[in-house]
Amino acid sequence: MKSVQLTRGAAPVLCVHGFLGEPDDWRLFAHALGPAFGVSAWALPGHGGTPVDDFVDGVRALQRALRAMPAPPHLVGYSMGGRLALAAAVDANVSLASLTIISASPGLKTGLERDTRARADDRLADDLERQGLEAFVRTWYSQPLFASLERRPALLHDLLSRRARGTASDRANALRALTVGRQPSLWEHLPMLNTRSLFIAGANDSKYCATLARVAGLCPRARLLRVPDAGHLPHLERPDFVCASVREFLQP
Repeated sequence: MKSVQLTRGAAPVLCVHGFLGEPDDWRLFAHALGPAFGVSAWALPGHGGTPVDDFVDGVRALQRALRAMPAPPHLVGYSMGGRLALAAAVDANVSLASLTIISASPGLKTGLERDTRARADDRLADDLERQGLEAFVRTWYSQPLFASLERRPALLHDLLSRRARGTASDRANALRALTVGRQPSLWEHLPMLNTRSLFIAGANDSKYCATLARVAGLCPRARLLRVPDAGHLPHLERPDFVCASVREFLQP
């Protein structure tokens, strides 16, 4: 499985989920956008998508999916999927109608930072394979990054249940290949990104609010949306607010 068609409409939209996610994460979002948009969801490598060797290979796989769309699409990416989407978008050979990035960064600026993070994520991947997916998912969502989910027990329960499906080795391999520690820094490319762009962060996610404010300031045609009462998963924590905001942004 590479992508799933969620809705049909004239304007193509391609959505990319995050680590441990699945194309179905975008189903509510797709229907909320309305009949003008034909929404597809691309499966990340290790999550039903084609296996890849490294981050650059993952970007190329996404770019092939973008070029296969019937017209230049609106590209939407979250977290790990947002990093791939941003990397695909800064390539001048990729034509997009717009770019929406949720809770994702352009990467780490120094080789030392990248090496440190790559080693840390390799250890996480080892833990994932050793613990099994169900135990790892519980640990993953107990991180301070996801603290806002404590106020949304139904969403947290749903995530723990759905994220436990899959194969631990596949998820671990995706983490090793697509870690931000092995992602080339995109910061220097941002001033050349001429695609109309929307960067979204939960207002309670201070790290990504600050990062994406800097990103939006560097891109010529970008703006930042802070989602009230949301953390690192704003499109799932405040789906009505985010869907309405993105729908307004995508309107020609």
